[in-house]
Amino acid sequence: MYKRILLAETKLINRILKGKPIGYWEEYYNNANLWYKGNYNNDGQRIGYWEGYYYPNGNLKYKGNYNNDGKQIGYWEEYHNNGNLCRKGNYDNGNFVGYWHYFNEDGSLKQTINFDN
Repeated sequence: MYKRILLAETKLINRILKGKPIGYWEEYYNNANLWYKGNYNNDGQRIGYWEGYYYPNGNLKYKGNYNNDGKQIGYWEEYHNNGNLCRKGNYDNGNFVGYWHYFNEDGSLKQTINFDN
């Protein structure tokens, strides 16, 4: 379904340590559209800023940050296939926190949920 390509100074493909991906990775669909991009630590966990799971049409599905333990942190946005915002809010150590706003495919606000209750 996709091919793995590592784009780094070393130009290595499938940079793996002990069976786990490390460093900067990009993966692509067979149609050459980007699937995701981001960094893995030496334990194979996502870290730092990620953009990913692009839809096959090239539209972004999500963007946000992972902590050093591979858990989602801070502000995140997720998108519908048509490119409109699907939801936005904050994570703390992989958990929803605060207000999350959910949107219909046409971009109109669907609901807001407070995860601090």
